[in-house]
Amino acid sequence: MTTLRQSYSSFPPAGCEVDALNCDNLAKFEIVKLLNLFPVKHVIETGTFKGYTTEFFAGLFEEKEAVSIHTIESNKEYYDKAVDKFKNTNVSCHFGNSPELIKEILSSIKSEDNIFFYLDAHNWGERTPICNELSEIGNHAKNLAIIVIDDCLVPNFPDLGHDPFIEFKEFQWCFEHVYPDGYFHYYNRRSGHPLGRGTGKMFVIPLKYYNKLPKDSIVSYSEL
Repeated sequence: MTTLRQSYSSFPPAGCEVDALNCDNLAKFEIVKLLNLFPVKHVIETGTFKGYTTEFFAGLFEEKEAVSIHTIESNKEYYDKAVDKFKNTNVSCHFGNSPELIKEILSSIKSEDNIFFYLDAHNWGERTPICNELSEIGNHAKNLAIIVIDDCLVPNFPDLGHDPFIEFKEFQWCFEHVYPDGYFHYYNRRSGHPLGRGTGKMFVIPLKYYNKLPKDSIVSYSEL
C-alpha cells in the first residue's frame, strides 16, 4: 500500500500569498484524509499555474515510484516553468487542452486503481472545461475517481471565493457518467486560509466507498 509522507496534523502554517490549494490548510488536511481512506496510484491535476499544489501532491508520498503525478497546463509560460521545476521528480507535466490530455493520460494508465483528480483548469469568469473533463474521466475511469473541484460555489456560503461558472447544478448531470453506481459529494464550509480568504471546494467520491465507511469518516469542514 502506498504510504503518505505526512499526517494532516503535521503541515506548517500556510503562507498568506503563495502556497498550495490557495493557502488553505483545511483543504490540505481533507485531501490527505481522502488519500488515506482511498489509496491511489495516480494523481491528475488540471491547472498547474505556478506549481504550488503540484508540489504539495508530489511531496505527499513516501514511495514516489508507486504514484504517478500528472499536471496539465494550457499556458505555455507556466508550463515551461513547471517542466523546469519538476524535472527529476515523479511529476509529468503536460501542455494543452485539459479534457484531451485527461483522455490521453487515462488511456495510457489502463488501470483499475483509484485515481485522484484535482480540477482547477479555468480562467475566472470564463466557461469552465469541467464537464468535458468529467466526460473523459467517465469514459476511462468509471466509479474509480476521487475528485476535488476548486473555486466552486458552496451552497449557503457565498462568501467563500468561487468562480461564477463553477456551480454544482451546472454540471451535476456530468457526474452520472463518471459514477453510474452513484456518488457522494460534500463541500468545505469555512476557510483554512490564515487570513480567511478561502475558496469553495467540492469533494466527490464513489458511493461504493462511502457506504463502506464508518459514519464519522467523512466530515464537512463545518464539523472539523
